[in-house]
Amino acid sequence: MLKSKLEKFNFKAYPKYERQTMIKHKVLSDYFDKWVKIIGKNHTLTCVDGFGGKGVYKDKNENIYFGSPILIAEILENNKHIIKKGAKLIIIEKEYENIENLKKVFIKNNLKINPIYLNKDFIS
Repeated sequence: MLKSKLEKFNFKAYPKYERQTMIKHKVLSDYFDKWVKIIGKNHTLTCVDGFGGKGVYKDKNENIYFGSPILIAEILENNKHIIKKGAKLIIIEKEYENIENLKKVFIKNNLKINPIYLNKDFIS
């Protein structure tokens, strides 16, 4: 999940990468990768992140960690040889600025998946 120092990037990050977020990302990465490998063989995948956020967190040393939309996209791309019927990623985020930031993160990470961005509140 650790990628690099923040100064190498041209996007904004959440100011703190909290332990519970780190654990959530670990569980998501482990589970989602296994899920894609099983379900992706025979089904079209539609993945929804209801709280896209900025897509990036930083720690006190300015190291950056990517959020769930980026982790999901990386897993989908790493398993594209398994996914037989296609996959799409839908990212819901109420803050337009965060969506623009996510787009920069996708470009910087050279992610080929083209998410569908919905600028709205997931809860409403």
